[in-house]
Amino acid sequence: MFDFPLILPSGNKVRVPEITNQDVYALMKFCVFNDIEGFEKYVNNVIFNHLPSLSIIDKFYILLFLRVIYLGEEITFSLKESFTDKLNVSLNVILEKFEQLTLPPNELVVVDNFSIELGMPTQLYFNTIDELYFSLLRSVTFDNVKIDFDSITEKEKQKIYELLPSKFIQELQRFYTSLINTLGNLVVFEENKTFNVDEISVNFLSNQPCFFVKQLYSQDINSFLEFMYQFVNKVGGSFNDFLKLSINDCKIIFNFYVDEVKKQNDELKKQSPKFK
Repeated sequence: MFDFPLILPSGNKVRVPEITNQDVYALMKFCVFNDIEGFEKYVNNVIFNHLPSLSIIDKFYILLFLRVIYLGEEITFSLKESFTDKLNVSLNVILEKFEQLTLPPNELVVVDNFSIELGMPTQLYFNTIDELYFSLLRSVTFDNVKIDFDSITEKEKQKIYELLPSKFIQELQRFYTSLINTLGNLVVFEENKTFNVDEISVNFLSNQPCFFVKQLYSQDINSFLEFMYQFVNKVGGSFNDFLKLSINDCKIIFNFYVDEVKKQNDELKKQSPKFK
């Protein structure tokens, strides 16, 4: 499978797999039907299956980047009680803000005989606040045995949570608060009092990033289906053939078709002066 290199806000360089029209369509449908859990499961299987240890910020950045590549850089927000009904925002501007972030380092906490490494969560969606807290655990060492939380199942994680001393919860809450204070909120769009537009921001230690991504991918589904219809009916092939390709490949092929039709029409004009 084709993939491409990408430098993340953390400074890590990874290779991100190309996604097909089938993947883009599935992500759109998860978002349109407001199935955030299904969305996270899908992107973990298709995009992040070989990158499980990426932080929520790096994963969010990749999803934004893919949105720009496959669906365009502009997103429209519907506004209420404003002088304008809609607000267009460039995702490239938001990507630049990501690139300026300084991610906090992991922290090692020792409680009784446990050495616990805390860091940014790797999940995109949290069912409960407890799930969010415990997502900050990156590894646990006991009796010189280190357990990496990115390599075990949720059931195994739960067993380890139950073994940790109760006073560790205070350390976990302290670390969570320190991350909130360090990271703050990423301002997606600045407040504009002239047009009565409120500031739009995202708190990384919450479900806000996932809901923001939902807005990004739930747009343009009608345009996507319209292009699929035009491609199949004009270029040829089946809908399955279209879904196996990437959207950029389809656009290039469609442009070949448009150029070929133009050449044919120009040739007909030369052969028949009355042809218009």
